[in-house]
Amino acid sequence: MQLSHAVLLAGGVSKQLHPLTSAGTPKALVPVVEGEAATSKVSHWISKNYGGKMHVEVRSVTEDSSSAAAVAELKDDLQADSFIVLSGDLVSDVPLKALAASHYVTEATVTVLLKEKRISPASETKPGKAPKNVDYIGLDTQQKQLTFIAGSTPEARRQVRVPLAALQDGRLSLRTDLMDAHLYIFHKRTFFQALEARPAYESIRQDLLPYMVRQQHSRHPFSSKQDSNHQTPSPSSSQKLQQSDSLTPGSQLVDVTLSASKGTGVSGHRDMWCNAYVADKEGYCGRANTLQAYSEVNRDLTSFDLASRLLTEKPNSRFENFVHESVQLGSKATVSAGCIVAKGTVLGDRCSVKRSIIGTTCKLGNSVKIVSSIVMDDVIVEEGSHIQNSIICSGSHVQAQSSVRDCKVGPGFKLCEGSEYRDEVLSKAKVPQ
Repeated sequence: MQLSHAVLLAGGVSKQLHPLTSAGTPKALVPVVEGEAATSKVSHWISKNYGGKMHVEVRSVTEDSSSAAAVAELKDDLQADSFIVLSGDLVSDVPLKALAASHYVTEATVTVLLKEKRISPASETKPGKAPKNVDYIGLDTQQKQLTFIAGSTPEARRQVRVPLAALQDGRLSLRTDLMDAHLYIFHKRTFFQALEARPAYESIRQDLLPYMVRQQHSRHPFSSKQDSNHQTPSPSSSQKLQQSDSLTPGSQLVDVTLSASKGTGVSGHRDMWCNAYVADKEGYCGRANTLQAYSEVNRDLTSFDLASRLLTEKPNSRFENFVHESVQLGSKATVSAGCIVAKGTVLGDRCSVKRSIIGTTCKLGNSVKIVSSIVMDDVIVEEGSHIQNSIICSGSHVQAQSSVRDCKVGPGFKLCEGSEYRDEVLSKAKVPQ
């Protein structure tokens, strides 16, 4: 096998990241435009910021293309036996070499990067209710083969249907404590064979990957017959797992022998193997695909350990923060541990920054307080203003004596002097439909 190509999905309009993307910033550039405009912006960013050895080529695909269609347009460019597909919102230091080695050794059809997730308020639930915002990941007893995958859809919140064919030895570990990092290594021939068998499929994650996982248990993968496990599973062909009090965030839903299956009657296809690569606990994986997730990833990166590993410029080991040497600090201005202040920014007298990230060439006036917030590039915050637990996008202007708490402020927005903002989304642009 050879592995020399990777497809980074960097476009697409994201309603979940509004208003961060409301000024047409491509999703991959931290938080969406498509086509040639996005191509130009991404290309410019790469040429300016990337100094690695890989050859990077930015391609535009047909506007409004799905992830599957986007990769299909690149079929002739993917010359190797296998290729990588990953989302542009993924932040990770999991070594690709280890992932590729696992893919080669198992001769996998697809290798999926999985990572144990932390419990967050987004996944909180009540007893007897299904977990929110989780992936249902089915693994074999060795925790090596991906035998089932489903997202947290409204249907899954009521019940989870697992094909009996997935229980090849009568056991299945169905877990919600793993996140699908949206980084895959596909065997090229099998990927396009699956796409040809199901040309209507649009999403790699929601459609094509679950289909390929199900085909492991079929005697005739990618046949023209109806995919019965996906369409209308019957009680005889699937094990219905009703949600119960045991379904809590981070729990393993099923890790026992299911008495309903003493053999599936389907031996599966030996050439099909969906490989599950569960990253070590030391590795970092985060997806900035929602506002909350974006904030969490940024907070993670302010920690001294992660900043040392993931940032190109190392933080100050004495103060456990990163303040660029060009930053101007006024009299009695303070930057606490776990903060990042980028180049060209000016902090006025008695300015205080705690647990926050400040972008390039920002101007913070006297007595400004920034707490647990993200302030992007070229933002002006005038004297006496307080910002807490908020995201302020590039080019915004917070006038004097303003109070901003739990808000998301879009690019170029002006907040009026002396005003108080609480739990608001402030943007010049409307939420994309």
